Amino acid sequence: MSTIKYRVLLPIVQFLVAAALLIAGGYSTPGKIVDFPYPPTPFMVCRAISAPAALFEILVSSLLPFDRLNHSPITVFGFQLADIVFLIGVVALWYIVGLFIDARLNDQTLTREPAWEAGLLAVAAVLVAAILLWLSIWPIIDRGSVLNLTGTILASILKILWSGFLLWSALVLMRKKTGGRRNVSQFFE
Repeated sequence: MSTIKYRVLLPIVQFLVAAALLIAGGYSTPGKIVDFPYPPTPFMVCRAISAPAALFEILVSSLLPFDRLNHSPITVFGFQLADIVFLIGVVALWYIVGLFIDARLNDQTLTREPAWEAGLLAVAAVLVAAILLWLSIWPIIDRGSVLNLTGTILASILKILWSGFLLWSALVLMRKKTGGRRNVSQFFE
């Protein structure tokens, strides 16, 4: 039995890493003058380390009016509201990852839900993996819009790793729920 509780340790560490990278990204300046916003490498790496949380931030930011015209952005401790939503997503994401790690280390299971719920969870994981894979490949396809090559490469690699992890997790979940059988139609009965 592990004495380290990853569901507590991972969110704290990843929150501190994300906050430090966001702060460091705020002090980064582009190497040359550009006419449009330059994405600093720390910002790009920060968003890619916790890529599902970045998707959560994009979704919430598109639904809530964080950008106010003719007003300065609202900040809390130097972080804009979108960054705070991202940091909340980071804590939630890494808490879930820590739960799975703790359960795996203690030989417990988190898959007690009915088969259709596990199937829905697996489909959601595959969908998020596909979105992250597309977001990691798109800058390579569209070479003309890359301002920060180092940040783009690092972010793409991290998003590809997240995609692989989510696809692997979905496959493991489906395999456990089907008892190792190849027929997964029982998820949706």
